[in-house]
Amino acid sequence: MVSGSVTTARNSTLLLASQVFAKLAAFAGVILLARILEVDDFGILSLALAVTGIVSLFVELGLDQLMIREVARDHSRIPYLFTSASLIKASLALAALPITIAALRLTGLSSVSATIIIILTFAMLPAGFYHSLIALFMGLERMAYTALANSLGELLRLGLIALVLLAGYGLEGVAWTYVISVSVLAAAMTAVARMRLRGLYAKPGARDTLVMAREALPFMFLGLFFVIYFKIDFIMLAWMKDETMVGSYAAAYRLMESLLFVPAAFMGAVYPTLSRISSTGREAVLSASGKTLRYMAMIGIPVGFGTMVLADRIILLLFGDAYSGSVLPLRIIIWAMVLIFLNCVCPVGLNAVGRQSLSVLVTGVGIIVNVMLNLVLIPPYGAVGTSIATTATEIVTSALFFFLFGRSIGSLRLLPAIYKPVIAGGFMAVCLLLLGFLPLGVLVAAGAAIYLLALILLRALGRADLDLALSLARPAFTRHNTTVS
Repeated sequence: MVSGSVTTARNSTLLLASQVFAKLAAFAGVILLARILEVDDFGILSLALAVTGIVSLFVELGLDQLMIREVARDHSRIPYLFTSASLIKASLALAALPITIAALRLTGLSSVSATIIIILTFAMLPAGFYHSLIALFMGLERMAYTALANSLGELLRLGLIALVLLAGYGLEGVAWTYVISVSVLAAAMTAVARMRLRGLYAKPGARDTLVMAREALPFMFLGLFFVIYFKIDFIMLAWMKDETMVGSYAAAYRLMESLLFVPAAFMGAVYPTLSRISSTGREAVLSASGKTLRYMAMIGIPVGFGTMVLADRIILLLFGDAYSGSVLPLRIIIWAMVLIFLNCVCPVGLNAVGRQSLSVLVTGVGIIVNVMLNLVLIPPYGAVGTSIATTATEIVTSALFFFLFGRSIGSLRLLPAIYKPVIAGGFMAVCLLLLGFLPLGVLVAAGAAIYLLALILLRALGRADLDLALSLARPAFTRHNTTVS
């Protein structure tokens, strides 16, 4: 037997490491696709992934989150949960194909876009099965399997994409790599599950299966809100402009999106701390949240300043001259990422005190604002307009998050948290402009060093900050007192 604290520490380390590796592999795939595909083909693929990402939520139905919770509570229910979830997902995946085909006929999408969307829809059946297996292992806290699957999955897809592109199969070949890679993963994870677990299947009952589907619906709607919030831009841009414009926007967006795991990982470590101390009163949550906000500001703000200055060189290096239209969108949308760094502590704090419904409310408002702004800004400004809409939406949702956090827990002091990082980031930006003759890699390293030195000179960093960071991270590795065989 392994103690709960050691197991959780190992699980957290494995998941974080696999997440970083998977993100790097996925980002390498994005760069490879953008370099070899035409801009409009890259836009078509980005659009298809956005559309099928939304459709897949109706297929997955939030069952994975429900499985993790229920398996963690009672391991004996694994056969019933897995069999019921697999049947539900298989039924919905088979229904999704004809529905998607029928819906595409009503849209004005090109035949190429429709074809890629249909191909990616074939991935939903094996993907649903694979995700159920991943949820099962996560509920059992056997994260080594999840970590390995995440890493190998992205590596397999990257390898297949490279082979397909080098062989000259083009966009349709790339789409099929998504189907093939997830099918291989589903088969491999099934073999592992059958070797490591006893009783994977059970005879399902129709009533119990329907009950499980109903219980999973709240998870689906929450996931749907977040996916629409982050993907609706691609669909509206394709509808109101064209796939080439989607490609230009996608390059900037993918760079911004590649940084999302940083606040997600940090908040994953902080959330158990806030949950634990919430029992002592909301003042403790407010104090810890305020200190966390300082760290997020110190990490996120220089990303905005640095990208503003180096956007043209970053796009040229990673994507090439064909994506010169992505430079201005990147300079705008990167500030949406900065705002996410700043506001991410709010939903975590609200969840810790049992006010998670407010997070859903803010996300819903964000969807409405984003759609309205895109309707106004896309026709005259294209990808630039979409970037403005995304950043403006983050301004609105950030204001709402801070307001609701203040009403529910206490007022976060935003200005004291950001003014020193803003000064240090501005100074770093000026230095980067003066040192523009240096290679990009040297500039990035120099910028980081200059920013860190500026923070120290401004007395924004000290020994107490390091001690606090360690104390905030430690509970993420000790939040369970259970044991796992």
